[in-house]
Parts: sequence; C-alpha cells; structure tokens
Amino acid sequence: MSKNFKILGTIIVAWNTIYLAWLFYHVTNLGYILLFAEFLIASLTYILIFNHWGQSHTFHHFHQARGSVDIFITTVNEPVVMLDNTVKAASAIDYLNKTIYVLDDGPRDEIKMIVQKYGANYLARRGRIDGKAGNLNFGLQNSTGEYILVIDSDHVANPFIIKDLLGHFDDGPEVAVVATRQAYLVPEGDFNHDVLFYQHMMAGKHEDNASISCGNGVFYRRSALRAIGGFQVWNLVEDLYTSYVLHTRGFKTVYINQPYTYGTAPLDLANIYKQRGTWALDTLRMIFWHSPLFARGLKFWQRLHYIEIGYSYVVSAIAMPIVFILPAIAVLYNDPIVTDPITYLLLRIPSLLAILYFYYRLSDRMFSQMQYWASLFLVYMEAFFLALICIKVPYKVTRKEAADHRNIALVIPHIALILFSFGVILWRIFIVDHALTAFTAINLMWACLMVFWFAPVIYRGFQRVNADKMLFDARQFVSAKYPHLFNGRAPRTYNPPLDLPVENIAKVFE
Repeated sequence: MSKNFKILGTIIVAWNTIYLAWLFYHVTNLGYILLFAEFLIASLTYILIFNHWGQSHTFHHFHQARGSVDIFITTVNEPVVMLDNTVKAASAIDYLNKTIYVLDDGPRDEIKMIVQKYGANYLARRGRIDGKAGNLNFGLQNSTGEYILVIDSDHVANPFIIKDLLGHFDDGPEVAVVATRQAYLVPEGDFNHDVLFYQHMMAGKHEDNASISCGNGVFYRRSALRAIGGFQVWNLVEDLYTSYVLHTRGFKTVYINQPYTYGTAPLDLANIYKQRGTWALDTLRMIFWHSPLFARGLKFWQRLHYIEIGYSYVVSAIAMPIVFILPAIAVLYNDPIVTDPITYLLLRIPSLLAILYFYYRLSDRMFSQMQYWASLFLVYMEAFFLALICIKVPYKVTRKEAADHRNIALVIPHIALILFSFGVILWRIFIVDHALTAFTAINLMWACLMVFWFAPVIYRGFQRVNADKMLFDARQFVSAKYPHLFNGRAPRTYNPPLDLPVENIAKVFE
C-alpha cells in the first residue's frame, strides 16, 4: 500500500479497536448481536490491511518469449459471433510457436466452421463431466505445448500477450502460473471492474506468492499441471482450486497487474447473482472442506490470503443481515442496544466514514463494489449454507447475452427490508415517542445506510438492460483506460495510479 493508505489504514484500525472495546462494555440484550456483527466487519478490514500492507506490481518480462504455447478457448453454447471474435483475435496473437484449440462442450457445427476459417483445431468430448475443468483436461490430453494459455470464449486477447508475458516462466521451473488482470466491457463505475480486488488485493497476494488464476488470460506450465494431475475438478470451477493445489505443492504464481484481454461481464441482475453466487460457493467449499489453515505446504501468508477470500463472503452472509435487520427489531421491541447512545454515535460515525472513504479510494473512487458486496448478502447466505453441507451444485456457464427484461423479483427482499425499517422507525417517532430520540437516531442512521447499500442493486433490478448502449459506453471507457488492448502492445513505461508507490514497480525495469 502507499504511504497515504497505510496512514489511513492505521487510523482505521486504531479507531475501530477503540470503538469495539467501548462497545463491549456498553451493550445490552440485542446489543451483543450488534457487537458480533461489528467485530466481523472490522476484522475483515483488519485482515485486508494486514494482508496487503506490502504489494508487488509486476508487468512485462523482457526475456524473449520461447517455448510452444497451446491456446485453449473453451466454449459451451456462447453466441457464435462472440466466439468468432475470440478465435480471430487468438489467431492474430504475434507468436509463431502457438497452436489454437477450441474446446467445444456444445458441440456445434457452426463452431467447426469458425475453427476451420482461422486454422485452429477443434476438440469436442462426449458429455460435460467436470465442467470447464474437464474440458480443459480433455484439451491437455490432446495437445503437447509446453505452456497453456486459457482464454474465455467472450474475451479478445491482445496480440502481444505471449511475447510480453511468457518470459516470466524463465524465472524458474517453480513458476506454474502467469495470470493477468481482467478488463470487462462494462461502463465506468460498474462494480464488475473489481478495482479493489485486481489493483490491490491481487498485488498483495502476488507479493506473498498467493496470487490466483482468474480463469481467463492466464498461462499455465504444462509440467506443473501434470504434477498435480491436471486442472482440478473437485470444485465448481477450476481456477481458484487449481491455484490453491499448486501452492500447496510449492509452485509459484505470478500476477500481471495489467489486462491483456477484454471481455463481457453480467449486465442483468439474474446473471450477476448467478456468477457471484458461484464464486462464493466455490470459495467457501474450499475454505470449509479443504481449509488453508490445515493444508500442508502453504506458508503463513498464503494461508491468510486464501482465508481472506472466503472470509469476505462469510462477513457479507452473516454480519450484513444483522446490520440490516437488527435496527428495526430493536426499535420494534424498544431494546436500546447500547447504554450510551450519544457516545455511540460520536464513536461510530467517524469510524464508519473512515472505512467507507478507505474502500472508496481503494476502489478507484467508486462505491459500487462495496454496495454490491453488501447487497448480495442473500446470495452469499445461500452459498454459505450450501458449502457447509458440502453440496456441489451443477455448474452452469454464465449467460453472455444481457437479458431484455427486468429482475424486480430479485430485489423485493431489499425493498421489504427498507419499508419495514423505516416503517417501525416512523412509528416510534410519531406514535410512541412523539420525538426523535438518540435511540431512534442510531437506528435511523443504520436504516439510511441500508438504503445506500441497496440503491444500485434495486436500480439494476428495475432496469431493462440496453445491452448495445452499455457495451458502447463500456468500450469507450475501457479503450480510454487500457488503450493497448485495442491498439496493440502495452506501453513499455508504466504510469502508476494515484497512491501507488513507484518503488513497487521498479523490478519491472530490471
């Protein structure tokens, strides 16, 4: 982290520790439930600051690329035009010793025609056992390249992705994965950009050899995959758990904090729920049943980084429902929660604003990522309980086309919570107390915060997605932010974003 972030993080840790210590001695009845939720939320921020205090930002490698590369493009019934663009871009990658394989779990004759048009190889297996991981393993069995580059069917690759990045494998045989930052065709401010994760968390994980494959735009060393038995099929999707197993076996992963592909992300709420729920279930199954706490071969920091990923879902699933429901319950049953409401407000409001500002800056001055994390608590609750009982639900590929209808039913719980909370608060103010007391003010503050959290999700639920316009706006934004994705080779100099320490990227130019 930069000096400014470290100073702010230190203030947040100190202030929230004081607040939690005070709260411990000033709660009553339902207040202990609030204390539990507040502890979960604060500890998640503590872990993030602790884990990502140091970051390493790696980009190009200036060793000449060498070795054979098999490019795997996996597909299951995606739009033909989309796949045509992906294969066309892959065929234009500037590297002679490459072979393109389209792994069709469809299978479809139209895909065969695309493959023939661009001189690629077509592979289709019988059945869809083990989902994408099984499809990739089928590709491994029918190819021979020293390295594998996996590109999703909805992503277009930069033509210099191999020449710029393959040299990282020259750093030693223990380097098993070279993963890249993801860039999605979504408008500016959309939570799918995941700036907090890609810009800060992955850079912190890279510093501690705990970065993970994100499933697309990622290179694998074939011999490393062979050592662990191929792409891992135990979990729902292959990327996280394959990275995890590689780390337990002593391999290294490299994270490139620059995108070399651009692609789609869910625009409608139903697909957002589906995708984020899958990621949550995938992570929580690993945390609960193959816990990093007990896995052999992991170092301390690697354990903590893997725990952090799962813990973020746990906090949303458990703490956020408490924060959203408890205020209204307290008002309804006239439970004061805290014994000194004025001091509570004086302590909590500054610490809350500091945390919000901290995440706002880490998210490239966007609130949307925090808002969706909190608003998807029902999705993460479902994933939490499914993971606890170790259910492996059938994996379905996220639909790539934007749905042309509203998803109002998906936000009814959010609207109901808002109406219930404000209903009981207004009842307390105008019917019972005939005034705004400090007790009611506390709960009114949490109700207003809930509206802030829910606002973008409710808006998305009522929105009829205009996919063409959103994709046009997204292309304008992404092309301005990452011009090399559209114009060729990434720049050989790098201008770090605000608050990114220059010394962290010095190794790039060695």
